[in-house]
Amino acid sequence: MSDRIRSGVATAALMLAALQAGAAQAQAQSGKYGPDAFVLIGTNEAMVSYFYQGEKRGMCACELRGALQPDGSYAFDNRDDSLEGAEKRFYDALSSKVGRFFVDATGLHFAVRGHWACCSVGDGPVKRARPFAGPPAQCTVIVERSPFYQSPPATPLPRHPYMQRGDKVQAIPARAPDEGAFTIAMFQGTKKATIGYLKRADLDCTTP
Repeated sequence: MSDRIRSGVATAALMLAALQAGAAQAQAQSGKYGPDAFVLIGTNEAMVSYFYQGEKRGMCACELRGALQPDGSYAFDNRDDSLEGAEKRFYDALSSKVGRFFVDATGLHFAVRGHWACCSVGDGPVKRARPFAGPPAQCTVIVERSPFYQSPPATPLPRHPYMQRGDKVQAIPARAPDEGAFTIAMFQGTKKATIGYLKRADLDCTTP
């Protein structure tokens, strides 16, 4: 096979992967999935907020930010920094360092091998799909400026851009420790969507 043919085949494969990813995104919807999960789907990333109810109700609250992959799934960091010593070596040997989630016509799915780092709940949330249960909240900014935050610690660092009074965003519940002060929001700009944290007090929201 000539180099030109190989190059053409490789280009076609990349184009097919891009088309498949685009089709998957077209089917995906932001909103609530099942009784315990929420998703915002942006341009090249998506964010999941869920409250896993396993054997003990309310045992795990978690947020995952995933980067879009060629196959339409979203990859997130599955490393568990809370483990040490022999326990860490054991789980590192059995588990995938990168987890994935994807959204399609049948719902929200997780794919994690072995240990589930978020909240250390094993593979409990992975095996069952969550069907679409409704759209996200629709919110309007009610202050002059409301900056996006990368994460909501006690002293969050502002993230460009900031929202202005009257801007519209979609929002899902935040599961961070200070979830009452923040919500996860997405602003759809002319070229891309931005996902981050906004202060709840800066928004007036309507839940469908």
